[in-house]
Amino acid sequence: MFSECLSISDKCIGCGQCVKVCIRGHLAISDSKKAIEMDSPYSCFKCGHCTSVCPVGAITLKGTEEGDVSQVGELAFG
Repeated sequence: MFSECLSISDKCIGCGQCVKVCIRGHLAISDSKKAIEMDSPYSCFKCGHCTSVCPVGAITLKGTEEGDVSQVGELAFG
């Protein structure tokens, strides 16, 4: 079952930086030139790479508060 783990706001400019750094291939650029999550067997594990490279701050990890990185990488490390 596909579960979204990111919140991608309307601030997204479709630059594709998040797609380039996603080590799981979980992101793509839609036809409307915005980042979207992909349903893939290599789902997001909240590494935070996409949030750190977004030049406009359009991506946040669901389930984390601003400034709280305690859940980043939870599946990889926890």
